[in-house]
Amino acid sequence: MEAPAEYRAVRVLYGSYDVVVNTPVSIDEPRHSDGKSFGPRVTTCGDRSAKNLLADLIVKNPAQADDLLAVAEQVGWRIPGHRRRRIFVAGTSTVNHEQRAALAWDALVAQARTGRATTYGALAPKIGVHHRALRYPLGLIQDYCLEARLPPLTSIVVYAQTGTPGEGFTAWDVDDLPSGERAVYAMDWQRLQNPFSYAESGQTSARLADTLFDDPGSAASVYQLVKSRGSAQVIFRMALLRVYQWACAFCGFTYEEALDGAHIHPWSKCAVEHRMDVRNGLLLCSNHHRMFDAGWLTVTPDYRIEYGDTALAEGPYSDIDKLVGPDLHGTRLRLPGRRELWPNPDLLRTRIPDE
Repeated sequence: MEAPAEYRAVRVLYGSYDVVVNTPVSIDEPRHSDGKSFGPRVTTCGDRSAKNLLADLIVKNPAQADDLLAVAEQVGWRIPGHRRRRIFVAGTSTVNHEQRAALAWDALVAQARTGRATTYGALAPKIGVHHRALRYPLGLIQDYCLEARLPPLTSIVVYAQTGTPGEGFTAWDVDDLPSGERAVYAMDWQRLQNPFSYAESGQTSARLADTLFDDPGSAASVYQLVKSRGSAQVIFRMALLRVYQWACAFCGFTYEEALDGAHIHPWSKCAVEHRMDVRNGLLLCSNHHRMFDAGWLTVTPDYRIEYGDTALAEGPYSDIDKLVGPDLHGTRLRLPGRRELWPNPDLLRTRIPDE
């Protein structure tokens, strides 16, 4: 039974922001054969292209986070192109979880130096939240530790009743949690930059990625604000997702989870001002990222893809091998819509042998 569109409060985790907007949604109530309702359900188009269109709508309004129009298919629909962005039928206030993660990081580093665990109840007041809301900043910290291959800092936050960490916040072998805790206590956390320090003033990774997209010349100033390499890489990728419209620049692959932010001139070799410059980056699927880094694939200054074994001497090649490698030779790179975001030809030359 289809009901007319109506306005409903929808909570959107937009980057690190909880945003509540009133959005028109279509509600239907599927029913049993006897006419009894299963209950209301939010419905929209469910295919991937529709989700990508929704993501595009959101990123075109980065400065209007509180006014973003979001359409929910059902509880838990993840919007492509936005890390940790889920839509929930709910209501809440706007919160910067990255800012809370910055506070929680410092509190956990100080706690780790004591060699003892803390509780959710003890940690929450230090960052000004109810203990139930800790899952958001702790989730960001855990993700960072996993990506940076650091000991599981969040594992030293435990329930007072059981002395064990919450499910999902161990980031370690569940059969050997004590070794994870020992690794946390042994780590010299003081030598590391707080990866969320950029958020202390209220900034967010989503806004910084928007800045890189809107003004690629701002890369040096954004990098100076972020400081942490791990966070810089995350924000760089977020910006490239938007620059390349969530599609591999080589093959058009669009599964976000398998899309990487690849540097043209490597991070370790490039100038500081190029480390977060989207013109020194390509959005590539995982396979093509590795082939690009290994030199199998390069891009010419006029944006043609070249494959390193055009004679197929390194074969035999399967049909799939040819599809992802030799068949791309001579094809044009999938370029961003705005010319000022196109890859820097001088940086592309650094990837070409003998250039």
